[in-house]
Amino acid sequence: MYDFTKDIRVDLIIPNMKVSNRTQALETLAEKVAPLANITEAELLEHITGGDDTANSGIGDGVAIPHARLNQLDKPFVVLARLDDSIAYDSVDEEPVDLICMVLSPAQEGPSYLQRLSRISRLLRRKELRQQLYNAKDADAMNTAIEAALADWALAA
Repeated sequence: MYDFTKDIRVDLIIPNMKVSNRTQALETLAEKVAPLANITEAELLEHITGGDDTANSGIGDGVAIPHARLNQLDKPFVVLARLDDSIAYDSVDEEPVDLICMVLSPAQEGPSYLQRLSRISRLLRRKELRQQLYNAKDADAMNTAIEAALADWALAA
């Protein structure tokens, strides 16, 4: 059986991020993630904001998945942030975003990068999971919801 949960591990969860726009959200994520991913904030922000790959990272249903491939990484790094207030994000459905999942992958990874993005996108499109993430009281509860969704998904596959 194929393991749909492969490479989907959330390294950092931010349960109540206070930002007022897309730029501030990406800057805040870069500030929190850069030291953990062994990259400077400026480099990370440049990768996340500087290309066509991330231009349409608002996938709809209140979710954005900014992503980048970085030479500095030797393993994937995933961050999930729940925003206190929804923000405009130029999403495909033109709706505001209140969940941001930043996905950073090693540059040398090849197709695994796109497979990971696809899996995370499909996972976060599940309405029941999004509702659980919105209702979770803290990062631990959010992580429990993700792990349960991944386990359920693996059994269904």
